[in-house]
Amino acid sequence: MAANVFAAIAKPGSQATTNALFVVGKDYVVAAGAHMSQPVIEDLYKAIQARTRKPVRYFVLTHHHSGFTYVDFDFPPGQ
Repeated sequence: MAANVFAAIAKPGSQATTNALFVVGKDYVVAAGAHMSQPVIEDLYKAIQARTRKPVRYFVLTHHHSGFTYVDFDFPPGQ
């Protein structure tokens, strides 16, 4: 996308149902997305850790739909 901006594109047939992104800043990472199950969050976190060891400080929940209970809330706490 741009320097230090990464897209995590959901692959057809995978557990991910939506795309996500993350931005590696000077001191920390900001991730964004929605409707992520625990395995999908773990995959995104691994993708982030493969590119940087900086902590994920913020997670931007881009949107929400009723009926998605406890999804998106399992991302590791910001540091």
